[in-house]
Amino acid sequence: SGLRDAGVRYFTSAGPGNFGVTPAGCTPAFYVVVMGRAADVVGAQDLCGVSEYTVDVPLKPQLLATTKSNNYMLNVLTSLSSKDRGGAYGILVDADGCIAESCVLNCVFVTKDRRLITPRFDAILAGTTVRKVMQLAQALVAEGALSAVSQEQITVAAARDCVEMFLAAGDSHLVPVTRWDDRQVGDGKVGAVTERIVELLKHDMLHGTE
Repeated sequence: SGLRDAGVRYFTSAGPGNFGVTPAGCTPAFYVVVMGRAADVVGAQDLCGVSEYTVDVPLKPQLLATTKSNNYMLNVLTSLSSKDRGGAYGILVDADGCIAESCVLNCVFVTKDRRLITPRFDAILAGTTVRKVMQLAQALVAEGALSAVSQEQITVAAARDCVEMFLAAGDSHLVPVTRWDDRQVGDGKVGAVTERIVELLKHDMLHGTE
């Protein structure tokens, strides 16, 4: 395309052929979609933070949850359930009362003791952006803004006690969350760690080599 400032998505498919259940008789296809301009790390509508809601939608089985596919029915229901209450993406909780993920985003928190934490990838998608966030956040540990970066089991109670919360999406953008289930997160404003992560992610998008 010749574009330097663009977003790229890749799709592999069984390809054209027939309407059968299996891909037998289809011609495999690989698609590359170049979007005219890379998205901002934080959308203009999200700059001041969003409200989110815990939703009562079943989690995907582990095989589907850890596989990137276009099977988005439960993802759509998660977002719609949150939107019905004034949210945007929704927060999913597992059977043990621990944070899972959002509809197409990973959940990230900053604790009172300045640890950046996110759920393990045991039964959720290992999002590319949240993995980059964990990598970039090591710079904040070196600066003293964070004490540690960790993947761990996060109970809802522990998450609610955190001072910052944001969602990390696969298109290299973040969504600060300032209210969750009608409760203020931290001081109700986009936190300093979140803002710094946004800066680091934007710099990496423009100048990174990985």
